[in-house]
Amino acid sequence: MAYVRRCVSPYASYDLNYAIVWAPYYKRPVLLGEVATRLNEIIVTVCKDLNVKINKLDIQDDRVILFLTPPPSMPIHHLVIRIKYASSKTMRQEFPALKKRLPTLWNRAYYCATLGEFDEVKANEFCLQQKKQYR
Repeated sequence: MAYVRRCVSPYASYDLNYAIVWAPYYKRPVLLGEVATRLNEIIVTVCKDLNVKINKLDIQDDRVILFLTPPPSMPIHHLVIRIKYASSKTMRQEFPALKKRLPTLWNRAYYCATLGEFDEVKANEFCLQQKKQYR
């Protein structure tokens, strides 16, 4: 029998793995250089504060792909809102150029799949759909 990595809390043993993808408003390629570095720091901090384990974080110029393991009591929607809110607020204060290019940093939509079902093709389709929707 293969070993299965699980997280343990006082009342539960769980192995919840999600892939979440979201993009900047208008899918503009603004996540470059210092902006990407600072975004990485903010996401790591927010996840640490919420007791969410980050398995992989990939920040591309026009999207964020996050693989994580949240506690079972944490709704994914609330987690995504917290990450987007904290990062948008902080980054728009620290990088005024973002305010000039975008009315808001993040698009409202996001794509979420359980890790066993994550398909990069579906994630790319989601991002392309968002680009068409907001043009």
